[in-house]
Amino acid sequence: AKRRRGGEVSAAKALPAAKPVGPVGHFGLGGGGLAGPAGQAPPCAGGPAPAETPDVPAAGGAPTWVQSTRQMFEETFGYNVQVARSQLCQYCQKRGLPTEIPTERQGNGPVTAWFEVRLPRVRGGEVLRQEFTCPGKKSEATNMVALKMCVELCKMGEIPPFRTKAQVLAEGLRPAQAAVPPEAIGQLREFGRHMSMYLSGLGVSPRPASSGSLLLDFDAAPWATLPEAREITWSPPAWGQNPWGGDHPMDERLAGEETNANLMLVSQQEDRSADPSFAATKAHRARLPIAPMTDEILAAVEASPVVLISGSTGCGKTTQVPQYILEKAVRRGEATRVNIVCTQPRRIAAMAAAERVAEERMEPLGQAVGFIVRFHQMVPRSYGSICFMTTGMLLRRLASKGLRGVSHVIIDEVHERDLDTDFLITVIRILLFSSPGMKVVLMSATIDLAKWQRYFGKGFGKALEIPGRLYPVTTYYLDEVQRLTGQALDAGQQRVDADVPLDLVEKLLERLVAVSADDADRGAVLVFLPGWDAISKLHGRLRRNAALMARTQVHTLHSQVPREEQRAAFLPAPEPLVKVILSTNIAETSVTISDVVYVIDSCRVKQLVSMQSGGGRMVYRLTNTMCSKQNLMQRAGRAGRVREGFCYRLCTEAAFHRLPESLTPEMVRLPLHQVTLTLKSLNLGEAAAFLGMAPDPPPAASVQRAVATLQDLKALDGTERLTTLGAQLSRLPVEPRMGFALLAACMLGLGEPMAALSALTAAPSPYVNEQFRIRDAPRNGLGSQALLSDHHDLLMVYYDFRRCPPDQAKYHCMRHGLEHKVLVMASEAADQTLKILSSAGFNEQIAMAPCAGWIALLGTDQEEPEHRQCWAALTFLLGLGLEHLALRQEDRRVWVSQNKSSQVKASAAIPEAPHLTPSQPFFVFGELQENEWSSSCRGATAAGAIATLLGAARELKYDSEHACVLLDGWAPVRLQRPVAQLLGELKSSLRICLLQLSHMPRLLESDSLILAFGGLVALLCETSAR
Repeated sequence: AKRRRGGEVSAAKALPAAKPVGPVGHFGLGGGGLAGPAGQAPPCAGGPAPAETPDVPAAGGAPTWVQSTRQMFEETFGYNVQVARSQLCQYCQKRGLPTEIPTERQGNGPVTAWFEVRLPRVRGGEVLRQEFTCPGKKSEATNMVALKMCVELCKMGEIPPFRTKAQVLAEGLRPAQAAVPPEAIGQLREFGRHMSMYLSGLGVSPRPASSGSLLLDFDAAPWATLPEAREITWSPPAWGQNPWGGDHPMDERLAGEETNANLMLVSQQEDRSADPSFAATKAHRARLPIAPMTDEILAAVEASPVVLISGSTGCGKTTQVPQYILEKAVRRGEATRVNIVCTQPRRIAAMAAAERVAEERMEPLGQAVGFIVRFHQMVPRSYGSICFMTTGMLLRRLASKGLRGVSHVIIDEVHERDLDTDFLITVIRILLFSSPGMKVVLMSATIDLAKWQRYFGKGFGKALEIPGRLYPVTTYYLDEVQRLTGQALDAGQQRVDADVPLDLVEKLLERLVAVSADDADRGAVLVFLPGWDAISKLHGRLRRNAALMARTQVHTLHSQVPREEQRAAFLPAPEPLVKVILSTNIAETSVTISDVVYVIDSCRVKQLVSMQSGGGRMVYRLTNTMCSKQNLMQRAGRAGRVREGFCYRLCTEAAFHRLPESLTPEMVRLPLHQVTLTLKSLNLGEAAAFLGMAPDPPPAASVQRAVATLQDLKALDGTERLTTLGAQLSRLPVEPRMGFALLAACMLGLGEPMAALSALTAAPSPYVNEQFRIRDAPRNGLGSQALLSDHHDLLMVYYDFRRCPPDQAKYHCMRHGLEHKVLVMASEAADQTLKILSSAGFNEQIAMAPCAGWIALLGTDQEEPEHRQCWAALTFLLGLGLEHLALRQEDRRVWVSQNKSSQVKASAAIPEAPHLTPSQPFFVFGELQENEWSSSCRGATAAGAIATLLGAARELKYDSEHACVLLDGWAPVRLQRPVAQLLGELKSSLRICLLQLSHMPRLLESDSLILAFGGLVALLCETSAR
């Protein structure tokens, strides 16, 4: 009920009265409040305002007792009225609480403001209330309430004291303390002696990594693999050979001579064409814009090694071109000499295209048509076949099978210029010089004929352009959308880096669904969003909109969505529902949903951008950015498939005209260590030389950074030759640094939890609503908060999910606010990683030891010493695999470089005001998010000084003046120089151990030095974290 005292309630959402926590004293601060002037209670204690105020405000200011109170609050807690309101708003938003401060005024009398916060369960779950009455402006009362609430929350430890950036910088860096017990120092010395003898036996002479460095470097040449170990080859299809791998039994009717097989395929094709049930499919294919150009396409493919086909969205190029090639070969009796690979940048697109082509051929998947994507495959027969693959899977195939048995390579969506596609095109161009019989078709939504003619030179044949969409599309911009919905956006919400205005999208959906439901064809609505977070949030809003959900059937399209749910998005919605699809740019060009009439375009896309971080690291993070004009035109083209279409862009027309024509190719702007490792595993020569042959060569500095990173990990030797460690890393489906951590985890018996973490950190957040997760943190368990670890919280979620019976998994996720699709994908990725580790020869018992039990006991009364030792070792491994380290100041504030501060994002595992303990002076974290005002560290785990030094730090130098080790040149750790020297030698030994293990994985069971390394690291990390 709204509170009223005879006056107006001016807040949009007034809070109900509730019993405050403890007795309300002066200023509403329970028990220990402050007295007003001359010991009198000021007019703010909750009762009616007195007739007279004891002090007269200064001109243009507050009463003197209010001013003195503000000064005291600022001196004690750092808060003032300028910052308290914004800090209180942030606190409430993170916990999913209302942020409006209600006020009321009695006629022309004083104004009263009040605010209530229900505290987390860990603090009793009661209601904290603050109130203030003054004769001045309403803003004076609300600001004072915000100030008082911040002070009280700060006193309770819910939020930290406030300090300005200048105050933080003035204090400087305080060295972290590191404790190394005497017995551990003795073990370090003993390990160092044995390692010296070990290296001498290997003929390796370590040297300082750089001037003044505590780390030792060495040449990895003894572990370099032979250059002829792998090479990419091509050969045409041959009867009796299977280019797709796996066991695929041959049809008994075709088991004879190749000629008989071709005759059988001709007969099958003629029978299908004469089948009355095929008539509808045949008519549909004939109506596609690409159909009139069939003969021209086939003639061009036959005449030239390389053909470019450009066609706008929905013209039919993805599904029809491979069928045209195969059908012509069947008619000519040459089908057994045709096997076609069609690449797609995304797994959803590859599976959807394969299913569509098989359906058009009236065949089940696995006959003429199949697909190969990560986690799933349905390979076609070994002759006369079409196989859709993700580009990444084809690149992996190149390492083992090359392109043997493949007649045609069709590379789709070339215009997207993703890293894998540009890499594949570079490889194909090289292969064409030695494989004149191979046919290549590049397919693109837009055409840059001159560019590709220059790139392929004489091998480039004809460029064909397919006519456009079937029906016209009317485009509306943000101004019209706001008028249609009656909802206006302020200037901040229209910023490029602003979140998608989901409330506006919801209002527009309500209007479009109402219009579509009245139409006979009930045209579907396709909503383009930048990422899974936005999809999940909008889906949640729609589920809470009962009226809208009663009239719609909502689907999501994303790489995390299971195949069965993806397929449902392509089917018509049951009457009288309207189909709504929430999608990333996967629906931009890769897949076609034929019944879309309305497109709502956020005009945003997730893109990796680079930035310089502490320790000279180049850091890359995903951020929302505006699409290019080409992207937006492709999205608009998704409407108008069945009738006139409509596109609603959430940007102004002026902003649209300022957009670039196309986005920068990924090879020019993304990190290249993964692609460099791939080209080395394929024996493609020097990185700079090969990548210099790409359609858009990357900057030389990017290539140099990639090579330096891989040489630091000892994946490459000094002359860029692949080492045994590099070969192992190239097989793992993770980023090289995380792969390095995974191999180290096997040494410590922690391969299984590290595989889970590598999958979880690469996936979207598994939480449906992180605010609810924070709110329910005490109910979810205190272990993660005791450890201050987002990664422990992820592991708890992961193992709870894995323990669920499959038929109860979805209910479990719904009950606990988790994303079932994300956890399924993470589980598959972790299982795949462990399988690869096991097949590579790593001890199965160590790589796959279950750890759900001890993970759950961490931070509880049942925790054992060995559990904490395992966790300390896991923080060391996280430091190896993650990109960042941060030195803690207090609460959530951290240093991320010498002169740059940030704060760790509050979460279910990291409260607003965590206690600073000397045993956890660092955070290791995965992502640094920045804007022009602030930055935050996401995906963080508190770590001990030794675990950070051995794991996350990439350089160690000693500062004799301050008796500190400097991590990455800036983060100080208090240590004596001899101990620091021993730790530097131990850290350097990790690479020797992993090189040896990669060469002979069975050493993990027998090599005493490698076993000693794992035990010593675990001991050091645990003792320093006590």
